[in-house]
Amino acid sequence: MKRHQHRKRYLSKLMEEIHIGLGRRSLRAWEDRLEIEPSEDFQPRIALGLAASAGAIVLVDQDALSSSFMQTEVVSLSWRTSWEAGFQVIPVLLEGVSTADFERSPLGATGNFATRCSALDLEGTFNALTAPEHAALIVDTVQVSHDPDPVTEDWLTDMSIWLNYLPREILDRAARALGFAQDDRWRAQSQKAKFIAAALLHASISEGFRAFNVVKPHLPPTAMREVGQRIIPLWVSLSVAREVVDLTRLRNRPTVGVATETLEHAEHAILRGTAHRANVELARMHAPAAENAKDELIAEFDSILRVNLALEAEDEPEFVGQSLEEADQVVFALVDCVEVPMVTLTAVVRELGRRFPGVVFVLVAPSRSRAFKAMRGPKYVLTEDSGKHRGGLRLARLIKREINREHGST
Repeated sequence: MKRHQHRKRYLSKLMEEIHIGLGRRSLRAWEDRLEIEPSEDFQPRIALGLAASAGAIVLVDQDALSSSFMQTEVVSLSWRTSWEAGFQVIPVLLEGVSTADFERSPLGATGNFATRCSALDLEGTFNALTAPEHAALIVDTVQVSHDPDPVTEDWLTDMSIWLNYLPREILDRAARALGFAQDDRWRAQSQKAKFIAAALLHASISEGFRAFNVVKPHLPPTAMREVGQRIIPLWVSLSVAREVVDLTRLRNRPTVGVATETLEHAEHAILRGTAHRANVELARMHAPAAENAKDELIAEFDSILRVNLALEAEDEPEFVGQSLEEADQVVFALVDCVEVPMVTLTAVVRELGRRFPGVVFVLVAPSRSRAFKAMRGPKYVLTEDSGKHRGGLRLARLIKREINREHGST
């Protein structure tokens, strides 16, 4: 009992000193026990807090190693680190928790937390340092980005603007679809749209589908399209999406191989990784089986890209690259390459890369196919749990069908 009381006093003092230390650096600490009332539904509040934060400090004691609640929070933080290279998460190993304990624990295994984030190991210092000294070490580890990635805040802001079109009773129904408890705190909440946006960001595709069906009859057509397009790719894991999209930061953008059964799956991965950007273009290209089809494929794909990029036939590579750079535009050319010999497709993509500098060519084929095995350069395998894949893709298609029905397109 004394040990438990000592630990509680230590944690309380540690948190107090972390608040003070961050405050000296003009940083505000968000702590769930201070920000959330006991009667309030904590899950959406924590989702919003995690989504709006600029970084996170995770205190890991023995209880945390197997805590399902902590694992849920780590999933959200892993999402942030997947999209935002500058988003810092600092696991702090407290008394009784070694690095080996952390790496072997359910918490450390969640989203590869132990390997994805570099832990601050304080376990061996508890006899030598006080809580204020520990807090100083933790605060010194915090790195403030002077060029923050706007991914999450932009996503939440956009969704909030569109959801604010909705009357209060529809927001209440959307909240129920996402599992919000309908209590007095929720009814008094002034940021309902932003709460729902934060919950959508961490929702499963089935929850997103239910919420979309609630809100779509009440949204203006243009807002419905935007909301739907933000929800559609949420069923795709972000791990590969982030790695593929990160390649757009390179000056010389390589050709990328992605293993999946459909162009649609690859497209959704790209959409999820770029949901915060308005200037992303996707061109879908199917390469039919043919003998010696290099010249024909080059001509066909050249035409598709020029239509997508609003380019004229006479526009030279220098003009194309300059136009994309000035518009801060990212273009992904998704190529279904299962039926074309890789030697032919390599020659086609090499020539197209010369004509369209700055375009990222994504070659799509099943992971076991000869085409994928023959690919050179970066290669990624999208998760292909067949049941989850079919279910997620089906719901994404249903959302897309509803959007197209509203707009009278196919």
